[in-house]
Amino acid sequence: MLDDRVLNELLAPEGFTPCMRDIYPCHYVRAELLKALRYTGMSYRAYCKDVINRLDSKRQRAFIHLPLHKRIEIDHTQLCHFRRGLSTTQMVNLTVYMMHLLVKSGMISHPFRICGIDSTDLAAITCPRPLATVTLPKGKKVRIYAELDADCGKRRKKRDKSEYFVGYRLHTLVAFDARTGAHYPLVNLMAPANHHDNLFLPQLVAFAHAMGLRIDIITADEGYIDPEQNEEINKNYGVRVIAPASEKVNPPEHVDAESGAVYMSGSCETAMRYLGRTETGHEFGCNDQACFHAPNCPQCREIPLDSGMFGQIPDQIEQVNDVRDIRKNMERCFNLAKHREGLEPLRVKSQHAAMAAATFAQMATLLLEIVGTRRTPKKEEKPIQLKVAVAFRRARASEVGG
Repeated sequence: MLDDRVLNELLAPEGFTPCMRDIYPCHYVRAELLKALRYTGMSYRAYCKDVINRLDSKRQRAFIHLPLHKRIEIDHTQLCHFRRGLSTTQMVNLTVYMMHLLVKSGMISHPFRICGIDSTDLAAITCPRPLATVTLPKGKKVRIYAELDADCGKRRKKRDKSEYFVGYRLHTLVAFDARTGAHYPLVNLMAPANHHDNLFLPQLVAFAHAMGLRIDIITADEGYIDPEQNEEINKNYGVRVIAPASEKVNPPEHVDAESGAVYMSGSCETAMRYLGRTETGHEFGCNDQACFHAPNCPQCREIPLDSGMFGQIPDQIEQVNDVRDIRKNMERCFNLAKHREGLEPLRVKSQHAAMAAATFAQMATLLLEIVGTRRTPKKEEKPIQLKVAVAFRRARASEVGG
């Protein structure tokens, strides 16, 4: 599937001339992919010496497109310089090329109706302890590690790991197929571990928009809850963010905390129906003409946006919980990249190199999904019956003034 001419065009540096060259950028890309696919536990030095530089390793050299009858070697330092020399633009171009192959394969169609955003921790094994600790005038301490880009962050509670780690946090935008429940990583961003998650939601959405991706709904966890920021994303890109209702937010007055039913007043017995979005919140109405308070009741109520039941799409729409549940499938995406494609343990020594490693792990994951060589056949496939697109169109059509 990978076209060497396309890879060379995307990754060739300025002034690159193919004359009198034995190794091209496509060879380095294929060497990185082969390591991510089959030799994740090996060091780069052993991988180059014992695998790709041996003439009897015909299958491996054929995958990289190295000659089988001539000793042309790739040194581990060359792969190191290749990863370090990749610019952000080149990594984005590789990501776009993989998304093109994914859509072309028919695994998922574009535009992506529903996507998810989540993060995972990547501990750097090269800096377990700080080199020095500096105390600021106000008593705050700053720890300096061997990797200046890495920092100490708090990981989710795990029984077999410590609460804190030193390294990076990988934020990923994942596309979901509502028919099959399959998921495909699209865009990655790497940041030090001490940065909060909600700082990267607008960046990932802007990144995806610049690539030409069209997204309707994004599902995220509690770390990405920010009503003002999410509303700004909706205005700029037309993307609505669905996150779990925060338990810290109390429901508005005359709203049932368990069922989410909205009433006009405390004496009402009939729940109001959802009418649609306004510029500042959600509008609810009541058509019960038999109500005792109907002659003197406006039968219309507006509830402002919050981080609880009344997010950009309120809980009154039945499919909202289905969208929230599908976010749990994103954990498998990170597990594959970390344990199958060798992103953990992280053996690189900078944030830029970590981003390059994440890009190659993502490419390997998508290639395996497209080819399906490691897909386990199931006896009975039960597709996930989600009506996200229908709910989204209803929400759009019911907007006030729309």
